[in-house]
Amino acid sequence: MNYLSNFYAIPLGWYKLTLTKSPHFGRVLPQVNYVPGFEGIRIHAGNTVKDTAGCILVGQLSGTTLFHSRTFEQDLIAKLQKHPEDEHYIEITTPDRFYTEHCSSAHALACLFGGAQLDLD
Repeated sequence: MNYLSNFYAIPLGWYKLTLTKSPHFGRVLPQVNYVPGFEGIRIHAGNTVKDTAGCILVGQLSGTTLFHSRTFEQDLIAKLQKHPEDEHYIEITTPDRFYTEHCSSAHALACLFGGAQLDLD
């Protein structure tokens, strides 16, 4: 077994995103689909790991806290809604690889906990 599978709830890889109404949050949020062993994984606002039970939080990371999370969530939803006919995907990758490749990029939407990449431009 890869050591990463002991650390990450979502297995590394690419996953399809859809916008659907979340029964838990009562609003439309991106849902991460086809994750082995999991259902209902959402991408939403939050400031610390206490704000998630396995979902992906968006925002600007400083230490262990995310800032501007609600703005990042709204921006993500707007970008997904801008091209509803397109299929959208998220990559779950290791933090080292993610930060090296994307966090200095001007077009990366956000640096997320766990190293998720969302390039939607």
